[in-house]
Amino acid sequence: MRKAKSKSPKTGEALAPGACGELVEGLIGDQAFLVSCPIDLYSKAKVCLYPRGSCPDSSQKNDNWPKARQAVTAALSAWQENDWEVCLEIKSTIPRSKGMASSTADIGAAVAATALALGRIPDPVEITELAVSIEPTDSTLFSELTIFDHVTGSLYNGIGKPPPLQVMVLDWGGEIESADWYQVDSPTQQILERQSPGAVRALELIRQGVRQGDADMLARGATLSALLHQAILHKPNLGELASFARQQGTLGITVAHSGTVAGLLYPPMTKSSSENAARILSHKFPQLRYLGTYNLIGGGLRW
Repeated sequence: MRKAKSKSPKTGEALAPGACGELVEGLIGDQAFLVSCPIDLYSKAKVCLYPRGSCPDSSQKNDNWPKARQAVTAALSAWQENDWEVCLEIKSTIPRSKGMASSTADIGAAVAATALALGRIPDPVEITELAVSIEPTDSTLFSELTIFDHVTGSLYNGIGKPPPLQVMVLDWGGEIESADWYQVDSPTQQILERQSPGAVRALELIRQGVRQGDADMLARGATLSALLHQAILHKPNLGELASFARQQGTLGITVAHSGTVAGLLYPPMTKSSSENAARILSHKFPQLRYLGTYNLIGGGLRW
């Protein structure tokens, strides 16, 4: 006889990080790949699981996060836990539609919280595979910088924790939806194919930078990828910004390859120093909006 489930909810909470775009993105042969630029800016999800029909307040079952809810439903099905009614709440400070991995963070946090509610240990590989089935996905859910096929999920290869760096995030404005950007028949495919040797070189610099703990080498790789990508998604004055910021102490620049932001890569600095640098840059480039300075992290779910 099947044991009746308690009417008290099972609950779980988890966090997943955002990103300032990607340190590198491109093709290795015909293999799409990226290495996200995770930062310490988070989406936090709380999940309450009730036996079906016993959720006390159906108004809590809102659809403000349809992609996260879709991923939770897929996870429950994969785990053969279909009898639960899900109440999901997400709190996030990650800007939307900017190339800052907000959807990946929402999905990752929501599925991880669901796993915890059921007494499972969240698996970043499993959760990332679920995310890829919904939309192109960032590599931010892994606990270290990871080479990842963001379109099919067929490649993931960890390369390690990054050296200490801070990322000053600047926004050109507007919005870009990742799901609209990565289309099979994208006109950018031929450009990506031509740029493949440069993307591979950028990746190698980043790998060496991580392996050797060399922040300058990692930043060189990110800058190479950022400038190459100007031929695909042009950010006005990006080269001028990179050159000017270099004079102000940055090591390089990273961009959202399918978004509106870029990040200046600095050695660790005090809050007052970062605020002063932001003021100088805002005066020089008034068209850009300063979104904050964050630490570059390896990535990973937290609970």
